[in-house]
Amino acid sequence: MKRVADFLAEADFSPELFASLQLGILVARPNWEIVGWNEVLAKWTGISADEVDGVSLIDRYPHLATSHITTQLETVIRTGRPTTLRPPLVPHLLPVSAEGEFGGLPMMQEIRIHRLCEQRGEAVVILRDVTAEQLQREAFHREHDQLVSVQQQLKDANDALQRATTSAAQAGEDKSEFLANMSHEIRCLMTAIMGYTDLLADGLAQGRVGSVVDVIRGNGENLLAMLDDVLDLSRIEAGKIAVHRDASDPGRLVEDVLAMVRQQADKKDLALAVEKSGPIPFTIQTDPTRVRQVLLNLLTNAVKYTETGGVTVRIHLTDPDPTRALLAFDVSDTGIGLDAHEIDHLFDAFAHGLKSGSGREHSAGLGLTISRHLAKLLGGDVRVLRTGPEGSTFRFTVATGSLDGVPLLEHDELPSQEPTTTACVRRAREPVGGRRVLFAEGGHQGGPAICALKEEPNTEVTLVENGVAAVEEIASAIEHHRPYDLLLLDEQIPLMDAARVALELRQTGIEMPIVAIGPAVDKSAGASELVGGCDAHLARPLDCAELLDTVRRLAPLPGAAATATL
Repeated sequence: MKRVADFLAEADFSPELFASLQLGILVARPNWEIVGWNEVLAKWTGISADEVDGVSLIDRYPHLATSHITTQLETVIRTGRPTTLRPPLVPHLLPVSAEGEFGGLPMMQEIRIHRLCEQRGEAVVILRDVTAEQLQREAFHREHDQLVSVQQQLKDANDALQRATTSAAQAGEDKSEFLANMSHEIRCLMTAIMGYTDLLADGLAQGRVGSVVDVIRGNGENLLAMLDDVLDLSRIEAGKIAVHRDASDPGRLVEDVLAMVRQQADKKDLALAVEKSGPIPFTIQTDPTRVRQVLLNLLTNAVKYTETGGVTVRIHLTDPDPTRALLAFDVSDTGIGLDAHEIDHLFDAFAHGLKSGSGREHSAGLGLTISRHLAKLLGGDVRVLRTGPEGSTFRFTVATGSLDGVPLLEHDELPSQEPTTTACVRRAREPVGGRRVLFAEGGHQGGPAICALKEEPNTEVTLVENGVAAVEEIASAIEHHRPYDLLLLDEQIPLMDAARVALELRQTGIEMPIVAIGPAVDKSAGASELVGGCDAHLARPLDCAELLDTVRRLAPLPGAAATATL
């Protein structure tokens, strides 16, 4: 075999310089027939120059037959234009271990190809061990990203602190005003109770005792209702209000509440009506006690502030598609309406006074605040739809829960018999079979969920322990025309973290679904919590059903996997 130094001298390269830099150098022809092999390569691979003299490197490393590097070698020999290939997309030419302090790790190699002789069809391939540089670069990017993240967190914390300070000051003012107003209200009620009690003690005429007792009872009930509101609000603010969902008939819930306010409405000669618009579910999954509490507050207010006409409750689904709909209760009255300035603060705790320009008496001012909190716990809301001289309409919505197997009734239609079931109908589970899944996690701690995935018929799960190996494995799979359908990626994967792996893959045009695995996140934040470039997030410990559902949802069917040209 001709010495590599001779080839370098012919091409005006300095053999001494290359020897001092500890570069791996080989001279090859398009089919990787080796005609030059230096001592550095012999040291790296344990293969002497004599062993590869005139031999095709493909015989020892079959992956080169379809490798992107082979294509580049042929292009350089044909065109004469040199090229440089860098990790991580092309991590190595020769699969050997790194040198020095990173010994034992797969060597990442910078590959430079130059044409030596057009007539003989020869090229010199120069390999440089860049494992340390690549890892340091990744560490720098990781630390830089962490620094940027910390800076953003500090900025967000400072902004939040400023908002909290402003909000606390405003809340303090609102609560001070609320306490002053409530103290005044309680004093008025207690003064009336004590005054009429004194009249009883002094001996009223027999005919007046009944009316005085009614006044005392009414003031006592108002005082008790006020204290109940304050207690409910304190429980809500402490997060101690729980909801218990059961199958509940929405029409029956409305009738129950109408019965509670009917006597008050009859005293004012007000009509009470219920309308059912469109298909209404026979039952919904909700907390009937909390639904009654909100409806009672809305209906009590409607009756209280209506002098003529009546109050109507309209029940309907907010969307024609029951799978996306909320159940709405629209409470309309023909009362005095609301002033425009009242609406802005109608649902704010402590923010509104006892009396308004419209003449409404708000008492403790907490009924609508509590109602909105409860509605949100039930998956809905309370808001004002309309108001004016002809009356107001409040809409109270609740989540229905699953309506699979629940009859939908038209208007006042009654079911001929009890429904056979109101439970969710379990659909047949689509198998996961046929997917190729790459699981990248240091230590392979997937547990039962990964075992369940591996046990799915015809499902292939490959495990790698670091981010570099994940990128390498994906590139190799694409080169061999067997791309993966989905990547499960530990957010704390060694060597190259999840964000960096996802970025490298996306920048090279690889569109396969990526699922990040890490601590639980606030799902209400949605996609903003996802690692950049990832399509979904799974929380540890992995849930078997959730993992399988995610694979079915995101991974394309066999033959439709995303590919990229390397």
